Amino acid sequence: QEMKTADLIILNGGGFESWISNMEFESGQLLDSSNGISFLKTESVDHHEIPEEEHEEHELASDPHIWLNPNLVKIQVKNIAERLSKIDPENSKSYNENALQYIEKLEVLDLQIREELSSCSKKDFITYHNAFSYFSNEYGLTQHTIVKGVHDHSATPTAKSIEGVIDLAKELDISVIFAEDTSDIRISQVIADEIGADVLILSPVATEDIENKNYFERMQQNTSNLKKALCN
Repeated sequence: QEMKTADLIILNGGGFESWISNMEFESGQLLDSSNGISFLKTESVDHHEIPEEEHEEHELASDPHIWLNPNLVKIQVKNIAERLSKIDPENSKSYNENALQYIEKLEVLDLQIREELSSCSKKDFITYHNAFSYFSNEYGLTQHTIVKGVHDHSATPTAKSIEGVIDLAKELDISVIFAEDTSDIRISQVIADEIGADVLILSPVATEDIENKNYFERMQQNTSNLKKALCN
């Protein structure tokens, strides 16, 4: 009901707000903040979770996790400021100044991430679900996942797929298995225990933070934990 009366509804885009197709809005009421961003395509489901005899060709879905790359967030910020200025021209100067300040902070964050990870010899990491492709592409890393699907990070991997991740972790000499703050830590712990690794959190920054950390603090925490995994 609140959305129906809103002047502006800002979407991440890339299929993240799949429920939006079930609702009707006025022309110009929605802003897709991803305008101008090229989405990566990935499988929308996890083949590990489907019995072999049920395997079929699955459509590729857009990977919506653009917010985990600060340089793509800059595009989103510009899109939001531009639309706010259009619907509220009196405050256009304020929106644009705030956008520039936020973009400067994103540029600092980008440099911090590069600097933190530049000394790491390892490039491979294992996380829970397929959320860090944009981040990995930006910073020259290789993401491996316990659950392959891009949308469903609540899926439970089979024993066979967990065994495959354990073998991969041994092969890559990985000493940290990442869990998420949005998923069950126990599966990551099982894999870590098997190879004598630690479990750290790599947050997809998709839900409210219980410690009330903002986007920048959470991204810096991710970078710090990645450095522990990649620099030893």
